[in-house]
Amino acid sequence: VAKYYFFSDQDDIWLPEKLDRTLKEFENNKNSLPVLVHTNLTTVDESLNVLNKRFYPNSQIDNLNIILSSNSVTGCTVAINEALKQKVSNDVVGNMVMHDWWLALCAVTFGRIYYVNDPMILYRQHSNNQVGTDTTLIAKFHRILDSNSEIDRLESSFSQAEALLKKHGSKMSPLIWQVVSDYCALPHEKVIHRISSIIYRKFRKRSFLGCLLYTSDAADDMQCV
Repeated sequence: VAKYYFFSDQDDIWLPEKLDRTLKEFENNKNSLPVLVHTNLTTVDESLNVLNKRFYPNSQIDNLNIILSSNSVTGCTVAINEALKQKVSNDVVGNMVMHDWWLALCAVTFGRIYYVNDPMILYRQHSNNQVGTDTTLIAKFHRILDSNSEIDRLESSFSQAEALLKKHGSKMSPLIWQVVSDYCALPHEKVIHRISSIIYRKFRKRSFLGCLLYTSDAADDMQCV
């Protein structure tokens, strides 16, 4: 048993202050709740040439209404405490779209997420994995226009939210349970009711296309668990 657990990819480079800055967030917010700390990052190529100085914008969206549909946590920047590790230790990996997303959902549902806005790692991008990181303007443009991929991500978010509700719903606060339940219900509602729920709960994706698809007929055809 450890106090904190840090995630790391073998080809990334931690900046000298990463440990101190992350531990400071834990120490400044001491409690027995599940806690996740994550940081900004700088993307670099194989030779450590900078591709994107700050991968995330200055403000970070880590509330439940956003994280249900859009993951804002990059796994290789993450550290968690023992309480969060215990919370997810028996969770089924197959229910998770991505492990960092699931950890973020559990942290924001049962505890806290803290974000270090300064980049704390050099996130190395090889030629075979740069597409997924949107390091260039062209890549971001293609992602914005790729409605099929956006629909897949949205569908996965609904399935993941339902899995979260089934696994941990009995231990959620009534308010949190209702928010997650309302999100799971979105693809099963008529457009007018879906729009009403989205506005009331302030659900939104970080991409403009994703927000449009929330209210489109495409959501009616989504299959969730």
